[in-house]
Amino acid sequence: MTGSRRIQGGINRLVDEIAGQIDTAHRFLAHTVTGLSIDEDIIIVDVEGSSGPTRVRAKHVVLAIPPRLAAELKYSPELPEDAMQTLAATPTWMAGHAKFFAVYDEPFWRQQGLCGTALCQGGALAEIHDASPVAANSFSLFGFSGLNPQSRANLGRAEFIKQATAQLATLFGDQANNPRTVYFQDWSSEKFTASVADHRPQIHHPRYGLNLQVGSDWEGKLEFISSETSFRNGGLIEGALESGLGLCRRITGLDKSFIDDS
Repeated sequence: MTGSRRIQGGINRLVDEIAGQIDTAHRFLAHTVTGLSIDEDIIIVDVEGSSGPTRVRAKHVVLAIPPRLAAELKYSPELPEDAMQTLAATPTWMAGHAKFFAVYDEPFWRQQGLCGTALCQGGALAEIHDASPVAANSFSLFGFSGLNPQSRANLGRAEFIKQATAQLATLFGDQANNPRTVYFQDWSSEKFTASVADHRPQIHHPRYGLNLQVGSDWEGKLEFISSETSFRNGGLIEGALESGLGLCRRITGLDKSFIDDS
């Protein structure tokens, strides 16, 4: 798509670079936060890990999870009702959707003079794009699911992949029937992405941005920086970066020029 930008090697390159700057002793993988409470001036974070429940003590907690998932945590003292209602009512962009990749050795659609983009009103895939890296030894067609979460669940993973591949062949020729590999990610079934409320996919991009009043007990102790908190690019990767860099500026005193808006 004209004007689109991608990270060479995928978005996990960015995640890996950030994670690599955090001391391993301070990284807790496969741990799930269940609640937050205040003990004098310290926040107690209740966590479930592989060895059972544990607690982490902190002076400042930043939640980068979707607002609807943040609304499911237990808070003591409780957050104001308005704040909880806002969190629960804020949809997670793309959480109800699924994505499909078919990887090929050759970009055969380009050899036919096709760009790889298609919009479909029926079938397993609703929107399809050429998602090939700029320089690579493999090429891919990517599509957003055209079916809602319940329909995908009823269809099943194997049948969805079969129908999506057949749809690509209808659009781009029989060569599409023989991908090197396929990837199918249904975000609606990811418990750390989607809540039950997110099973109804968003058709139009919501107006995002949170200005939560967390109450005097939590003021200066608790912040929310998921992508959905961004006023400019809520729900998108840019929104997540904006919210994270905004927090960085607030706690370090860095000037606004820290973000390059170019």
